Amino acid sequence: MCLKKSAFKKLMYKKEYAKAIKQLRNREGLTQDQFCTKFGFPVGTLRNWEQTNAKPDAASFILLCMIDSDPSYISEVIKEIHKFKS
Repeated sequence: MCLKKSAFKKLMYKKEYAKAIKQLRNREGLTQDQFCTKFGFPVGTLRNWEQTNAKPDAASFILLCMIDSDPSYISEVIKEIHKFKS
């Protein structure tokens, strides 16, 4: 799933995290708040990534790659997880 080298992944592997993440969010047509709500990231974390104040940890990196590959599916999985939690 995440092995295909998309533009997002090329930027991530070159450690251009901020640019890659912002492009991914913009490609989905989402604000920071919308992206975080849809995919379960804290808004402050996303802001830090996009402003180069922090880098994604390994789990976040994997999730971002999965979002890049199939955002609709990942969104549905996250919705299902929230159902189980409530």
